[in-house]
Amino acid sequence: MQASDDILKLQASGVTFFATTMVSGNVGAPMNLGAYGQIPVNRADHLKLGHMTAQGVWIHRSNHWEGGWDNRGGIVDTRSCPNEGFVMSNLKVDDLYIPSLGPDKGGKEVNSVDALFALGSLGDDAVKFVFCQASGGGDGPVLKDSTFSNFNVNVEPTMYSMLYSAYENGVKAPATYENLNFENVIIWPDGDHGGNWYAACPAPKGQGDKCGAKSGKGVTNFAFCYSGWQTGNEPCASTNPGGLIKRKLCTNSDVNGQKAYACFF
Repeated sequence: MQASDDILKLQASGVTFFATTMVSGNVGAPMNLGAYGQIPVNRADHLKLGHMTAQGVWIHRSNHWEGGWDNRGGIVDTRSCPNEGFVMSNLKVDDLYIPSLGPDKGGKEVNSVDALFALGSLGDDAVKFVFCQASGGGDGPVLKDSTFSNFNVNVEPTMYSMLYSAYENGVKAPATYENLNFENVIIWPDGDHGGNWYAACPAPKGQGDKCGAKSGKGVTNFAFCYSGWQTGNEPCASTNPGGLIKRKLCTNSDVNGQKAYACFF
């Protein structure tokens, strides 16, 4: 599958995608969770999505820079419109692979990855966007009881992963993340799938050493954004922590016998 916009959308309970090969551009995401929360309202369960799976996601060409057009994009993203009561649970993304294609003529890696995860709410003001005009307003998404496992990313991300909300200047769309598990989500920054590595680490600042690494990067590589968002790896604006609710974010890795397990609350 080849697209500059979103490729896989997990937007119907019970859906499973198997063995998807991708060429992915910078407008959307290879993997979008929840189709912005804009689920057809003629379904009684339209805001309760569960048991959605992507098994085998191979992104052979990845061209993702600076979070896309709004700095809120990533390899796995949501860009959720505000919809009161929007809940996604029991999601599973397993076996995601991005290769290194080596350097271009200027010496830069041909494949590019911005944020590995970009999960959050656009806020009530997002109704001005075309894909949010049917939004009901209110809270951002609840994402819970979900697992992201066996990622092998052979390209150094240029941005932190993000958990974000919109909760500033009268915009109140808090987002909730509960019991999210990142199991063997491994980045190989040298592109060799056998040397230095580090794991997805949703740790508060100062606790990243619990996540394990062989590259000296056993540090937090998630940004928690209560309002606004990051540019590159600059810290998020964090003026109101009431807008972002985190309960049990866990990392679990076992690389060549070097194990790490930690949960952060």
